[in-house]
Amino acid sequence: MPDAAQIRVVTGVGSPLLLDAVARSIRQDSGFRLVAERVDGQAALAAIREHRPDVAVLELGMPELDGRRVLAAVNRNEVPTRVLLLAGDAPPETAFEAVAMGARGYLSKRTTADELRSAVRRAARGDTVLCSEAQSSVADEVRLRHRDDPGLLTARQLQIVRMMAAGRTMPDIARELQVELSTVRTHVELLYARLGVAERAQAVAEAMRRGLID
Repeated sequence: MPDAAQIRVVTGVGSPLLLDAVARSIRQDSGFRLVAERVDGQAALAAIREHRPDVAVLELGMPELDGRRVLAAVNRNEVPTRVLLLAGDAPPETAFEAVAMGARGYLSKRTTADELRSAVRRAARGDTVLCSEAQSSVADEVRLRHRDDPGLLTARQLQIVRMMAAGRTMPDIARELQVELSTVRTHVELLYARLGVAERAQAVAEAMRRGLID
């Protein structure tokens, strides 16, 4: 009969080598019990619903359903399982999104066996565990989103970037706003600095990404 103090774990990993490494890492510790190993997201989600483990270790890029979609389903179904995501070269904002969705951990595929076991223990306690790369990207995204509000640009700068998005040149903008071209250039330089860009196409794209313009 299994020890009631054991941490029950389900793994969902599509990469065969990584699947084997994760399973061996879990089995090597008597404090864990690996109750299911699955190779795609659909099967991993079914195993989580069936076994309701303490922790699920899921590869972000699983076939069928990726790790984030499994995480969303776990949250939607109110399953008490804590989810740890294993990621490779995902975009930096992915870590922030995963934590915002309720993931208890975001680990690199380069995580060692000891680090993985420590992360599982901490996740089971309710802690949030991030690898060093994820810590940096989450901090960067928090800082970025803290700046992402309508007050980032002045009303005039918003007006100008909207006109830029509509294809107006700086001379066109100066004529329509009835101001000097040098004034428009100053506003443009300032909005570039606030958006962290170097040219108009980047400015329009960044303003759209931040929801400052439609």
